[in-house]
Amino acid sequence: MIWGSENHPSFLTLFEMIIKLLGLRFALYARKSLEAVDRQALSLESQILEIRRYAKKNGLNIIRVFEDSASAHQTNNRPAFKEMMEAIASNEIDGILTWDANRLARNMIEGGVIIDLLQRSVIKAIATPREIYLPKNSMINLTIKFGMANQYSLDLSNVVMRGNRRKIELGGCCGLAPLWYLNNKEDKTVVKDSDRFKPVQNLFRLYAKGNYSLKTLCEMATKSGLRSRKGNILTAPRLYDILQNPFYYGEVKKGEA
Repeated sequence: MIWGSENHPSFLTLFEMIIKLLGLRFALYARKSLEAVDRQALSLESQILEIRRYAKKNGLNIIRVFEDSASAHQTNNRPAFKEMMEAIASNEIDGILTWDANRLARNMIEGGVIIDLLQRSVIKAIATPREIYLPKNSMINLTIKFGMANQYSLDLSNVVMRGNRRKIELGGCCGLAPLWYLNNKEDKTVVKDSDRFKPVQNLFRLYAKGNYSLKTLCEMATKSGLRSRKGNILTAPRLYDILQNPFYYGEVKKGEA
C-alpha cells in the first residue's frame, strides 16, 4: 500500500497517483542479464514495449530510453544505468519508468542511492505497470522490494556455488570443458576427448623436456591435426595458456559455498 502526503495520510488512488506523474520527464529503463535470477524476466524488447504501452495509456512522457544487458547484483556494472543516474543528477530527467523495481537494483548500495534520491525528490517518481513510488510515501515499500531482490540473488548464488562444488567433486568443471576435454551432459562431468587426448598429452611431455619452443610445439600440433573447437590452428599464446591451466595437471579451483 502507498500512503498519501504527510498532510493527507489517506491512501492515494491510482488516479491520484497518475495525476502526480503527468508533466514529468521520464526515463524508460530496461535491464536483462544472463544470470539465472533474470531468466524469467521479459526480454529488453518486451520490457520496452510494455512500458511504452503503459506510458501511452496514462499520458506519461518518455524522453530517453536506457538499456542494460548486465547483472544488477554487482555495483558499477551497468553503463546505461550510470548514464541514467547522471542524467537525473543533472536535472534532465524527473522520474523512471521500468518493468519492475528489481530491474533498477539487486544490490543495496545502488538501491540505497535510488531510495535517497526519491526521498529528496531528486527523483520525483518511479513507476511500473503495477506500482508507483513517490517521494515521502514509498520508502518502506521500495526498501522491501530492493531487499527481497538482493536476498534472492544471494540465496541463488549460494545454491549455484554449492552445485558447482559438488559438480567438481564428481569430476566435472564449471562451464565449458577445457580444450580437448568434453562435457558429459548426462552425469555433469568432464571426460577426455578420445580423438585428441593422446596428441595433447604428448605435447605436455615434449614441453616438460625443455627442448622445444612453443612455436615448434605448435607446428607439431598442426601436423598432428590438432585444432581448436572452431577449427583454428594452435598459436603460441594459446598453447602457453593451456600449459598454465591447472586443470590439465589435475587441479580445479572451486569457490566457497
